[in-house]
Amino acid sequence: MINLLFDPLPQAVQVDGQAYTVATDFRDWIAFADLILDPDIPQRDKAVSSLQWYTESRPPDAAKAIHALKWFFTAEPLLTGRQQRRMSGKSSRPVLSYSQDAPYILGAFRQCYGMDLIRIDYLHYWEFRSLMQALPEDCPLKKRMAYRAADLSKIRDDAERDRIRRIQAEIAIAYECEDDEIADAFL
Repeated sequence: MINLLFDPLPQAVQVDGQAYTVATDFRDWIAFADLILDPDIPQRDKAVSSLQWYTESRPPDAAKAIHALKWFFTAEPLLTGRQQRRMSGKSSRPVLSYSQDAPYILGAFRQCYGMDLIRIDYLHYWEFRSLMQALPEDCPLKKRMAYRAADLSKIRDDAERDRIRRIQAEIAIAYECEDDEIADAFL
């Protein structure tokens, strides 16, 4: 785990002991997720296309190169032990879609941080992820995520369960995966 307060954010990934620089802006990695989730792109093409996230040279071993991109995408050093265990266990229902939730993401960053994600020149992907995680629970984006994550079987009140079920249907994610599922989609 790294400490964002004083550890530098990575600009490269390690493959066989050598550093390879990668794109680091948050927009690049949202595009990465879009590439991996595109059902019209064959898996092999996704793997080949993903190598464009290397900004200079690429590792000679494509499988290791893709594994390193997965490491960067999932931002493993930012995850707590519990989050790492969740990633290694069974997948849960997706709670965030960069495409469907884009207006809510933009609104949350503007409301909570005063940041305009459209006009910002640069924001490191790992900082973006950390800020997403730190959004207050009462912002509309986090409320959407909480509704999607709600386990209806644990709600005893019939009326409340029906209300949550209606909300879940209204804001359901059409086709998305969790970050670890996206990263594993082409490995």
